[in-house]
Amino acid sequence: MLTKEYCKGVANVVIAVAFVFLSGGEVNAKERMKDFGDAGIYCESSDSNIGNFYRYVEKTCKNKYKCYVKATAVATRKELKQHRCTGFFVAPVCKGEPANLETRSIFGKLAVFCPK
Repeated sequence: MLTKEYCKGVANVVIAVAFVFLSGGEVNAKERMKDFGDAGIYCESSDSNIGNFYRYVEKTCKNKYKCYVKATAVATRKELKQHRCTGFFVAPVCKGEPANLETRSIFGKLAVFCPK
């Protein structure tokens, strides 16, 4: 026999799962990214590898609905630590305006898409 507490617990899990799948523009990206206003890595100093981040983003994400980028694709962990990098950002042009997406997790990945 199902108890009232058990049913409430199941309902909470269903609501949480539905929220994860239905929330945010990330899941429902509807616009292809054709241009990027800017992209970069937040560092105290820089070098040519770190400066190549914009070109890497363009090559990886252009004409896609969604893509993932990482700072470690253009620089090693050692280089990122040496330059005291703390995060990175991408600003795809969506509906004529740049939409800034960023993370402060320098070794993580960032989902890039045009939000609703």
